[in-house]
Amino acid sequence: RDGQLTAYVDSGTGRVFKESQTRPLESITTRDTASGVRDGLALTVDRTYPGGPLRIQLNESETGDPVDANVTIGLEASQESTLLGHTGSDGTIWTVSPSASYTVTVIRGNSAVVLTTAPTPMPYLAGNATAAENDTSPTVTSTPTESTESTDSAGSVSAVSQSRPAGPPADG
Repeated sequence: RDGQLTAYVDSGTGRVFKESQTRPLESITTRDTASGVRDGLALTVDRTYPGGPLRIQLNESETGDPVDANVTIGLEASQESTLLGHTGSDGTIWTVSPSASYTVTVIRGNSAVVLTTAPTPMPYLAGNATAAENDTSPTVTSTPTESTESTDSAGSVSAVSQSRPAGPPADG
């Protein structure tokens, strides 16, 4: 796949303490979609984990042609929406997935589609593959202590996570 992964290694322990991954948005694929059709518009939301890249696609329901329309999103519990922007000529807009159930609304003229869905579960963080070599338990997994994700103007999504090695905290 396209993208870049940068690992930062602690020179004393040889362990990765931070990694950063950048991938072009067009390389992102999701397995979970939610969709709705109304007023000649077909809305598809490629669901992802909280904080992950969320793709919203709008097309004509009969022809499949992309549709430019205004898009709002709001947490279901708050019943308030925020204008994300518009889908543009390709019918697509990207944002960051909310942490709870949310409603996506697209409006074009007098036509609207409203879709309520929820984020997918957080992805599993793999454990230490070389646990036997460095005398740690093979069941230990990394625990993120900081995670950020953003989309840049070049159409790439970046994620940064930091973790600390399992075991007692370091003295001060």
